[in-house]
Amino acid sequence: MHFIFCIILLLLEGTLTGKESLDVVIIGAGHAGKGLCYALQKEGIKNTALFEAAQDGQESIWLTTARMNTLRSDKECVGPALSQSHLTFRAWYESQGRLWEEIEKAPTHLWGEYLLWFGKTLNLPIFYEWKLLAIKPSQDGLDLIFDQNRTVHTKKVILATGRDSFGGISIPLPVKDLPKTFWYHTSERINSALFRDKKICVLGSGASGFDIAATAIESGSYHVDMLSRREEVKTANYLFLHFKNWIQYFDLPDEEKVWLLHKAFQHGFCPPPDALKRVAFYPQFHLHLKTVIQYISPFEQGLILHTNQGNFTTDYLILATGFQCNPFFVPQISGFVEAILLWKDVIVDIPSELALFPYLGKSFEFMERTPGSAPFLKDIYCFNYGSYLSHGNTGIDIDQFPIGAQRIVEGIKKELHKQ
Repeated sequence: MHFIFCIILLLLEGTLTGKESLDVVIIGAGHAGKGLCYALQKEGIKNTALFEAAQDGQESIWLTTARMNTLRSDKECVGPALSQSHLTFRAWYESQGRLWEEIEKAPTHLWGEYLLWFGKTLNLPIFYEWKLLAIKPSQDGLDLIFDQNRTVHTKKVILATGRDSFGGISIPLPVKDLPKTFWYHTSERINSALFRDKKICVLGSGASGFDIAATAIESGSYHVDMLSRREEVKTANYLFLHFKNWIQYFDLPDEEKVWLLHKAFQHGFCPPPDALKRVAFYPQFHLHLKTVIQYISPFEQGLILHTNQGNFTTDYLILATGFQCNPFFVPQISGFVEAILLWKDVIVDIPSELALFPYLGKSFEFMERTPGSAPFLKDIYCFNYGSYLSHGNTGIDIDQFPIGAQRIVEGIKKELHKQ
């Protein structure tokens, strides 16, 4: 009854009275958010709710900004279904009258449809168009401040907010002063009509770069240049070659984690063979290796990119430059960001690209920079790109999700039993 009362208050008033409280709030209703809510409910933690900034049906990147034809993960991965075979992608796929043997990997748009089905089938308590603005500690938990003057009180909050939510996109210096009308990032929604009869330049040769290049050509672009600072396009990711047992990653020595991730960043996150094959036979596609932009000049019809390999003209520049981790760029935690323990506080002379990752506990919880100064941090769980250095792929990849989910749920269960 307590849970139902809380939900009724949320629906009718858009806020809690302050006397009632949810046990766990999950921010973000993608595959991680939905899977975590299901995992918590399986453990009897039912006084939970999901809050999603997007509209119903638009919460999944797989239906909005993911441009690969199929997922990178094995089609047999269980993802948010955990141990329940009847909730897997395969179960849903075959229930649509499709033959499982006909696909090698899950088609991207069908995975997106499956996640919508997953949430509705389980009747997960998802509240759409709720944008989190701030997290504020209170005497007996956390107050979550949302837009439209809405507040929710909770004991625990999980930030299951994806790859771009813990520092934002990475923008190269030559692009920072350009008018936004000239460039897009691969994480943004881009109307396919933008590419029709246009010349496009893609900066970056990772998976998302090849995906957007192919999408541009398939949408009518007559010429696509891809600029890469690398000497070659590699197809094997360093981490996957040298470290495969992610269940053991958290227990590695800190120095080894830093070494592994630094090597991975230097090596680059490579496109899979499918992404390369997709553009291989398009005469419109042109790859330029060892090419670095020095400065950019706008002109009436577009941009002139001045590089060490000569000049390129383009109607639009698409950044396939990935994401950065910087908690100081996360407005929801700005009130206490200085109190969060970061990896630069633990490892002397850590490489700059890893310095600002939060140093997380075993259950993905924030930790205090100064012990005793901010005890509420243990009630905030970072299940997004910010968890990458501490927990590896277990907080961000579909196929590794069950490992991360088990750890975070076990940690929350123990904490709630103490209260």
